[in-house]
Amino acid sequence: MSHCLIAHCTVKQVLPDLSIGQITLPADGPWLIHHISAQVTGVNNSMRCYTRIRLVPAVTGTKPHPMPCYIPCNGFTLGLATAQSIQVADLYRVPVSWETPGKMTFDVHAYDEHAGAVAELLTVAIFFGKVRPLFIPAQLIDRLSGTITKNTTTLLGTITLAETATKIVGISGRVTPNVAQPQNEQLHASFTLESDDIDLTPSTWPIDPMISGFTGGEAHAETIGPLKFIPVDIPVPKGARVNVYFTINSAIASDPYAQFFLAYE
Repeated sequence: MSHCLIAHCTVKQVLPDLSIGQITLPADGPWLIHHISAQVTGVNNSMRCYTRIRLVPAVTGTKPHPMPCYIPCNGFTLGLATAQSIQVADLYRVPVSWETPGKMTFDVHAYDEHAGAVAELLTVAIFFGKVRPLFIPAQLIDRLSGTITKNTTTLLGTITLAETATKIVGISGRVTPNVAQPQNEQLHASFTLESDDIDLTPSTWPIDPMISGFTGGEAHAETIGPLKFIPVDIPVPKGARVNVYFTINSAIASDPYAQFFLAYE
């Protein structure tokens, strides 16, 4: 079974090493943490960037204690300027291999490499499970799409798997503006999977990509690459139903558009 948890926060120039929150893995381990991701966006000629994060056990002496282990942030916030292209922070998952016996809390720390006074948004995700999921070519792919409500959580819809289904092998979520993106508006979001037929908890995943704001007049177009599937290993019963919720984690002016794809065999 594959799981994911995220920490999301607004970060500003306070300390070079800034504690931004905690992520707690559930008790029913042992768990293998197999990937970490960090996506950062900014606005306004910020001339700064959180370029790395690290995870520190909240209880001293707890294992694993990965030190040194700095995870690079993906996203470009250095020097956003008038009429510059909107920037995107793609989902880049760093492979790691940490084992935990069960419930464990990590403090998430971010490192500021540049001086500046403009807030950035940072989303950190821990991908974990009983095993490391491998990429498996899909036999079936289903999708959901539609407008979701700004600044809250929305049920995008429900996917009913085929009667031949045995395993979910990949998932992917994306949120994009429905209208021209206003100045200085950043778009961070996540999606959560729930089901009465499968114990998916915890299952909150980052979208790909997060989107930076811009400053000044015209915003130039930015090409967003194709959706990339996150490999997962989620056994399912035949005909299982999966509810898909999207949560907007940043203040935006208009209801955005969401897409979700689910690959299975």
